[in-house]
Amino acid sequence: MARPQLSETRTTFVMIACLIAGVAIGIASMTVIFPLAPTELSRTGVLMYALHHRSDAPPVIVLGNSVVMNGVDAHRLGNGQSAWNFSSTGQELSESMLIVDALPRSVHTVAIGISPETVARNQTTMPPNKYVGYVMGGYSPSPDAIAVAKRLHDQTLYKLLRTNRVRVVMWSRWVVRAMADLLARRFLRKDLDLERARTDLYFPAPYTQPVSAAALEHLVAANYSDYRQRFVAQSDPAALLKGIKDLAAARGKRVIFFVTPEHPQRRMRSSAEFYAEFAQWENKARAEGLDIVDFHDALEAADFVDHIHPGGHGTTRLTELLDLNLKRAGS
Repeated sequence: MARPQLSETRTTFVMIACLIAGVAIGIASMTVIFPLAPTELSRTGVLMYALHHRSDAPPVIVLGNSVVMNGVDAHRLGNGQSAWNFSSTGQELSESMLIVDALPRSVHTVAIGISPETVARNQTTMPPNKYVGYVMGGYSPSPDAIAVAKRLHDQTLYKLLRTNRVRVVMWSRWVVRAMADLLARRFLRKDLDLERARTDLYFPAPYTQPVSAAALEHLVAANYSDYRQRFVAQSDPAALLKGIKDLAAARGKRVIFFVTPEHPQRRMRSSAEFYAEFAQWENKARAEGLDIVDFHDALEAADFVDHIHPGGHGTTRLTELLDLNLKRAGS
């Protein structure tokens, strides 16, 4: 009578073993597939690889979103070999912190592009799929970075950084959807230089040609429908800015935050009171030790390739302004 029970027990053990093996194979395969899959986050892996495996990291690193990708040519900073542009599409402030956390000793200055929305939006974390890109690239949060996240009122980023690596790897199943999204963007914006945006460490500009007047009108209507009447800083983003500065300072690095240029169409849809209040916040932040330079009104409409991204003369102008301020800071 004991044999059937023994057989069932063996079968159960075999099924459990197969399940565990299947999960292990799936996790192992994703670590291979993920870096090869073309997505908007492929650049994250390129950046992490450069930090972990290249010995020629320059003294200056520039961070930010696609505005900085298109607007700063690191070849024109310093002597042409003294800076990398590590900005990426939709890079959140929390992502900039992860990169700062991973920087080697050779880097002593970090320039981070921000906007009024960086501080006005109560957004201090990142989508889990973005964090997957950093973990797959070899990033592991330091106790210092975790401490910065823990001090925020919103604990979402803290919980994300504390997530077990195996669980994070399992989140990478979204990669197929991300590949489809990238193909759709390639279809909608024919001017996208995706390979350059993925691999270039100096000038990863994804948008290469100005859009038509009709397309610009559509983009402005779609993205700038709200009128910015008042500026109100949120406590968590402001605390994250200070946390990044302190994290870098503890390792002998300096952080300069630069407010990226806004298209005149965006400025026209913002009140004088909005900018006055933003300037008041900037002055308060400077008094508290943050190094902030403001280029929000530095460019004209002809300096943009669309409603938000600098190009041509706009890129030259923004790069020159940043270079001048880096030199003033001794970088």
